[in-house]
Amino acid sequence: MEIDCGITIGTTALTPGNYTARRVNAHGCDNTMWADGNVVIEDSFLHDNVPYDPVLDPHTDGVQLPGGADNVTIRHNRIYGGYVNQANFGNSAITTGGGHNNVIIDNNVLAGGG
Repeated sequence: MEIDCGITIGTTALTPGNYTARRVNAHGCDNTMWADGNVVIEDSFLHDNVPYDPVLDPHTDGVQLPGGADNVTIRHNRIYGGYVNQANFGNSAITTGGGHNNVIIDNNVLAGGG
């Protein structure tokens, strides 16, 4: 399945929880996936986030886990946080807010970000 967010600030391919994303090609998003609980992201390619704009200041992430996220598995994916160069960068491949329960991040390629 392909999800194209159209390179639009404020967009997320899948959010907030209670989903399984398997073999998803998602791109052009601000935060590609938001995972606050009961989420499986597996065998997917999350890439080409919204380019950095110093005026709008998007903090792009491949996957965002807010504080208190529960039951999240991120396994066997390629996730890019959006680094192109010093002037065009995202935040991170995966970012977390802390205080999580039962979060598994296993066998991924994680790259990019500021």
